[in-house]
Amino acid sequence: MLTQRSSSRIGAPRISLATCERTDAIRLPPSLHSHSPPETRHSLFAAIIFSGACAVFISYTTAWCIRATSSTTYSMVGALNKLPLALSGMVFFHDPATLGSTSAIGVGFIAG
Repeated sequence: MLTQRSSSRIGAPRISLATCERTDAIRLPPSLHSHSPPETRHSLFAAIIFSGACAVFISYTTAWCIRATSSTTYSMVGALNKLPLALSGMVFFHDPATLGSTSAIGVGFIAG
């Protein structure tokens, strides 16, 4: 773990410097100006930053969950969250409730 941190500390400034040296890496692409009106551009950037922050937060909470419980528990919770999603698909989106689909959901709930 110490080796990975040291490697990141050495490599990150070099990558950042190399990125900033390129002039086209700092300029915004022309398509952003044509597809994003100036009045909504700030909210677009805010949404992009918020999305990135959420991704970092999800990665952190995933690692915390595995550390606090176990990878088996995390995997089981990840598998079991598909069952309510399948059930809600039948209820809210009028997906046909066939014998196969309902029995698969039932077996999943019993097995979990």
